[in-house]
Amino acid sequence: GFLEGLVRSNEVEWVLTAHQADDQVETVLFRILRGTGLDGLRGIPASRDPGILRPLLPFTRTDLEEYARVCRVRPRIDPTNASTRFARNRVRHQLLPLLEDIHPGARGALLRLARNSRRTIEAFDALVDLQLERVTVEKGGTQIVLDRDRAMEYPDSVIGALIRRATSVLGFGLTEAGTASAVEFIRTGPSGARLDLPGPLYLARELGRVRVSSSGSGLGGAAEEVTGNQLLDIETPGSGEGEICLSGRRFQVRWGSGSGPGRGDAPEGGWEWTEFRSDDLRFPLRIRGWLPGDRIRISGGRKKLKKVFRELKVPRLERPRLPLVVDSEGLVIWLSGQLGARGSHGREEGGWGLGVRDLGNA
Repeated sequence: GFLEGLVRSNEVEWVLTAHQADDQVETVLFRILRGTGLDGLRGIPASRDPGILRPLLPFTRTDLEEYARVCRVRPRIDPTNASTRFARNRVRHQLLPLLEDIHPGARGALLRLARNSRRTIEAFDALVDLQLERVTVEKGGTQIVLDRDRAMEYPDSVIGALIRRATSVLGFGLTEAGTASAVEFIRTGPSGARLDLPGPLYLARELGRVRVSSSGSGLGGAAEEVTGNQLLDIETPGSGEGEICLSGRRFQVRWGSGSGPGRGDAPEGGWEWTEFRSDDLRFPLRIRGWLPGDRIRISGGRKKLKKVFRELKVPRLERPRLPLVVDSEGLVIWLSGQLGARGSHGREEGGWGLGVRDLGNA
C-alpha cells in the first residue's frame, strides 16, 4: 500500500518487485487449495496498476541464487522464510517437495497451468465483451442497461459472467454470492424491483430491461456509503480502526494482531472480540450488514445466512443491524452475537483478531 501510494502521488513512476517463478508456483497451488476459480489460476501478473512490474517472474529461485553467486552479490535472507508457522512456507518446504516426489516436474506443470489459464481468460474475456455488447441497450456514466429478454437466452453461468463484466466496467467487483443473487434477480425479479449489492451498486428491473447502476464512487477508501449504510473494507492483515453504520446503528471496529480490546471471556467496555486462524483469512475483508444471498462458512461447508437466521429465530428487523465479516470470496466468516460460533474462526496465539463495539443509534 505504501509503494502504491508513491506511484499514485507521482513520487515514483514504477515499483519493481522480486516475485519469481517459484513464488508463482506457490501462489497457484495455494489458490487451488482455496478452491479458486479460473481467474485465480492465472497466478501473479507480470504487471498491474498502478505501475507495479515484476520482471523476475520468468526466473526460478535457483536461477537468481546462481546469478548472485556468479556476480558476487551477497543477498540478505529473511529468516521468516524458513519458518513453517506460515502457511505459504509449509506449501514451499513440505507440500511442494512431496508433490515433486509423487510427480517429478510438478512445479513446471503448475507454471503451465498458470500460462494456459491466462490464455483461456483472455479468450473468455473477449467473448464476454462481445456478448455484453449484444445485450446492452444503453451505456454511459454510472450505469449499463441490459435487454433482459436477450440475457435470458443464456444459461445462468453466462448471465453471471455478463453481470460481472458490467459491474467491472463500472469499476466494481462482484463476489460469488453477489453474482448468484444478481442472476436470480434477473431471472425472477418483478418489474419495478431493485436488488442492492455491495458497491454502491444495484440492479433494477424495468419491464424488459435490467439497469446495472452505481453512484459513481469507487472502492478507494476504507469506508463507503451503500443504500444509507456505511461499510468498512480491510485490505491487508495489518492493524486499524474505523466505524460502520447499519440501519441507523453505529459500530466501532478495531482489528490487528496481538492484544486487542475485549479479548477473553469478559469483553471490556462492550467490545465483542473474535480471533481468526491465519489460514482462514482471505483478504480483502468487508464489514457490512446482511445482503440477500449471503452464505456463511460453517464446519463442513457453507449455509445460507437467511436459513441460519430462521433456525436461531433472529427477528427480521434485527438482521440488517448485525455486523458481519465477508472474505474475498463473498462468504460470511463471522457474524456478531450468537452466530459467531458458526463462522470458521478460532483462537490462535498471536493471531489476527477483530473487535466490534455497539455505539448506539446514529
